[in-house]
Amino acid sequence: LKKAARALAHIATGGEANQNGVKEAGGVELLVGLLKAEKKLEDEEVQSMVAGALAALARDNKSNQMAITECGGIAALMKLFDSSKDQPKIDAARTLWSLSEKNEPNQMAIAKAGGVASLVAFVGIASVDGQLQASGALASLALDNLTNQTDISEALIELLRKSNADDESREKA
Repeated sequence: LKKAARALAHIATGGEANQNGVKEAGGVELLVGLLKAEKKLEDEEVQSMVAGALAALARDNKSNQMAITECGGIAALMKLFDSSKDQPKIDAARTLWSLSEKNEPNQMAIAKAGGVASLVAFVGIASVDGQLQASGALASLALDNLTNQTDISEALIELLRKSNADDESREKA
């Protein structure tokens, strides 16, 4: 599965015609289905590869963005934030970034699915790459979307407040 997902990601990076070809061959539904099938996809490395392939399919391709959303991709990606490892979360953030880029319906769907809270929480604990992907996804969710801009700003301010309170608590101890 890892090699197949990696191959689909590489094919999709070849441009819109390749992205559309993968979608037309049923690749979007198959990949989202793999993320949904928890028992079949317990390997976090495979989860990352599948999410990476979805990110490549969605990048700058509104038709694929919507196809991923319509077959339940957002909910499946949100489950990756429950992973015990960073890489599936990083790849989920990257895919949410690709799904929300210049796509208001997906921006709203991701926010409604808890994406803002998950991405903000991940920014607070992630590696540098995780922070980059999560902050990129947050910026994409906020682009030209006043509701998301407000929600993201409030969540980030709260993260900073908690971070300062935690720092003060550690200093007092």
